[in-house]
Amino acid sequence: MSQADTATAPIPNNQNGVVANNNHTFTGVIGPVLNNNNMNTARNNNNQNPLLNVRDRLFHAVFIKAALAYARTFPRPVRRFIEFIVLLKAILAFFVLTYIHIVFSRAPTNCLEHIRDDWPRDGILRVEILRNGGEDYSIEKSYAKEEKLRQDEIDDLVSDLGILTPDGFINIEPSSVDESQGTIYMSTEDNYENVTLPVKSVDVTSSTTFGETQYPNLSTTNATKSPSLNQYLNGLNAVESKISIKHMLHILQLINVQQDNAVLGKESNRDKVIQPLKDQSADVEKVLKTVLPEDGYIVEYSLEYGFLRLSPAARHKLKIPVKIVTLDPVNDKCFGDAFSRLILDEFLGYDDLLMASIKTLAEHEDNKGFLRNVVTGEHYRFVSMWMAKTSYLAAFFIMLVFSRQPALLLLKLLCLYEILTEANPTPDPDSVVCVAYSWRAVRSCYSTFVKMEFSFSPSFSFYILLITLIAIIAIKVISLIYFQLTYWKKKGVPTMLNYPLFGLNWMVFFGKRSFQELNMMIYEMLPGAKYVGTMDFATPLLIVRDPDLLKDIMVKQFDHFPDHRAFVDENIDPIFGKNVFSLRGERWKEMRNTLSPSFTASKMRFMLDLVSKCSDEFVNYFIDHPEAAKEIEMKDAFTRYTTDVIATVAFGISVNSMKDRDNIFFRKGVESSKFDGLLNAIKFTLLRTCPNFMKLLGIGFLTPSTAKFFNDVVRETVQARDEKGIIRPDMIHLLMQARDKESSNLDINDIVAQAFIFFLAGFDTSSTLMCFMVHELAVHPEIQDKLYQEINEVLLRTNGEITYEELSKMEYMEMIMNETLRKYPPAIFLDRVCVKQTVIPSSLPNGKDFIIEPDTSIWIPSFGFHHDPKYFPDPEKFDPERFNEENKQNIIPYTYLPFGMGPRRCIGERFALMETKIVIVNILKKFIIKRTSKTPDPVVFDKKSFNLKIEGGFWISLEQRKN
Repeated sequence: MSQADTATAPIPNNQNGVVANNNHTFTGVIGPVLNNNNMNTARNNNNQNPLLNVRDRLFHAVFIKAALAYARTFPRPVRRFIEFIVLLKAILAFFVLTYIHIVFSRAPTNCLEHIRDDWPRDGILRVEILRNGGEDYSIEKSYAKEEKLRQDEIDDLVSDLGILTPDGFINIEPSSVDESQGTIYMSTEDNYENVTLPVKSVDVTSSTTFGETQYPNLSTTNATKSPSLNQYLNGLNAVESKISIKHMLHILQLINVQQDNAVLGKESNRDKVIQPLKDQSADVEKVLKTVLPEDGYIVEYSLEYGFLRLSPAARHKLKIPVKIVTLDPVNDKCFGDAFSRLILDEFLGYDDLLMASIKTLAEHEDNKGFLRNVVTGEHYRFVSMWMAKTSYLAAFFIMLVFSRQPALLLLKLLCLYEILTEANPTPDPDSVVCVAYSWRAVRSCYSTFVKMEFSFSPSFSFYILLITLIAIIAIKVISLIYFQLTYWKKKGVPTMLNYPLFGLNWMVFFGKRSFQELNMMIYEMLPGAKYVGTMDFATPLLIVRDPDLLKDIMVKQFDHFPDHRAFVDENIDPIFGKNVFSLRGERWKEMRNTLSPSFTASKMRFMLDLVSKCSDEFVNYFIDHPEAAKEIEMKDAFTRYTTDVIATVAFGISVNSMKDRDNIFFRKGVESSKFDGLLNAIKFTLLRTCPNFMKLLGIGFLTPSTAKFFNDVVRETVQARDEKGIIRPDMIHLLMQARDKESSNLDINDIVAQAFIFFLAGFDTSSTLMCFMVHELAVHPEIQDKLYQEINEVLLRTNGEITYEELSKMEYMEMIMNETLRKYPPAIFLDRVCVKQTVIPSSLPNGKDFIIEPDTSIWIPSFGFHHDPKYFPDPEKFDPERFNEENKQNIIPYTYLPFGMGPRRCIGERFALMETKIVIVNILKKFIIKRTSKTPDPVVFDKKSFNLKIEGGFWISLEQRKN
């Protein structure tokens, strides 16, 4: 049987009807293929799609012949060498691209942060890449450079069209037009002459005058006798006699078309057409420009699109402000290290860097604005990052669900692999020549899958991709679990039980335990060990439980453990990432030194007057509203009080949150300190464990509206003080003074970040301290009475006015506050991060010393220390006498850690204690604090909150004193 006969066997139809079919078999490769034809007709196999034959012939010509030629031309060692070199180049390119991705995605370059506040929002920001430009580079020079770039582009285009003479004028032959046929015929050489484009001068680049500088233009005074071209030119604005680049390019295209039509239209005149000579030096210049490109990176950004379309002369006439910023890739630090600069210069260019920098600038504007690439003429409109990123996710989902090509390609490759492995191995099995022996099988397989493409369901490819994705995730999860279970064991450190993936935090994550209960569980496990190892998701943690070791970490070897673990990357959330708590290294030290003067005793005396005013308003509200004092949820009440204090002390804004119960300061404070709920737990967990993913989604610690509010408030406050010369001895004023120093790198973002952390700490932690203190006074009336006696004695000495000195001398008040901080420390965990390799003693007796590697996180369970009977007998009892002059000498150092220890001790401690003391004094002057039916005793900590809260809330009653 001939080969043609064997290829035309009947194919069974997938219908149940009796039809005449042809069966097509593929010898030794694939069995019968069901025809997905729903027509009950006889199929003629000879009536095939001719495109399939063309495809097969092309495949044979390109693939097989190329493979044979390659195999015959080069011997096997040479082929292996060539393939090895190509593989090395591919691997090198892969690693270069990987480096580029890691460096430029994890540390995005932003070269315009320094002009974020002072660029002209009612005008245009012009940014240019300029090497060693110097300070004398002006907007006039930039405009001149733009004109030169544009003129060079036109010259290149005109030269490519071949219609430019050495003197710079456009040369075309006179032509005649057969209007009926629409064909243009060239004149003979006898009547050939230069003529000019009509009458008026055509200004291609719209000559620009700015100040006293006249910029060059490209004027073309040529004319033509071509009716078609004349008709086009007469349609332009004859009054202005100016045409745009777009129009000029259209003219040049029209001229070129006329020449082409003339050559094609009249064969007899072919030899009489004068073809202009091409300038060979221009070609060399083009090659040099390609190999050694000039600085051609200029963009303009504006909130008004119309500004970008105006010429420089129109901008000058309309008095539109234009600010030019030059970026030097040689000297500016924002371009990264030397290797990053090399990557930018040789591989990436600076277009993406400019776009990213301006995009970051646009993110801070309500109207995102528009961008114009001066060199290419392209225009862009910015949208919010959230919209852009959700569009990416939507596009990815659509591609994942509806694309079936990856699955088809995979099946084709599997089929091809099976064919090649079963083919006749007569030739060298390593040579590509073996493909030729299975060509017919390849054709059969390929044709089969072409037919299968139309019968596959789109869900098939979805399942293939889904299985692949699940496999990748499973491998990642297994490797993570293995890492969690073996990390500390390999280092010989006593290990606590780590639950897969979540470590110990799963109990808090799913609301099984409160943070306080988790702290005690960690502290009490393996009681004989000075420190133990555990996991916070994928981060190894060393839990230190020995006071002597804490002294080394927090004080003696502070330079080895100077930093906190970053909760949020400052590139994701600059407000939270740049505050003094989150900063590291020298940046933290500089900011700490700047802020420290804000909390000296002299500053506290001044702030006491402002705080006392807020405290008086707070207490007077309950005097004026006795019905509200009968049963109060004190967390809400004290949060309103701390809002008023921080608003007036830090921001210089007077607020009364008890009366104006829905003011913006209070609402934004609640939003920024709301850590309850599963969604917030997931968000905070991902911020710590997957910062790049959260950055991609544009999700930070604060919501965009809250971040914008604090940004606007601080910026407006700073601007008002700068313009009006307002001086207030507060934190913002000190930050402004530090900003104005010549050596300072402080900017408005740093001021916003410090003001926010001051607000957040005072808003939540201070109010929580007040709540627990009032709760204990309500539960222990004998302690309250003793404190009231001390307050009366102080008021008698000061004639009813509390001074800062007298407030500091109230010993029993200090004892009550210290005991409250012991039993309910605001910082349940303290943390440090190792930056230098450090050797510490063995965790267990007779063990080996342990080396702490850099980047290791240290956790200090302060709540556990405070509730350890070894250090504080009967720890659940509220006993202020622990801190009297006699007993507090017996407290072991580094077991009482309410505000931390060492240089990283809370900088606002003194202020927090002052505002707490003054409000307690004012409350007890007027009221007796009593418990209600809702007052919990003992307290039960809320398992659903990341804050220090109790279930049911802090409920008390205020009974006004009769005297």
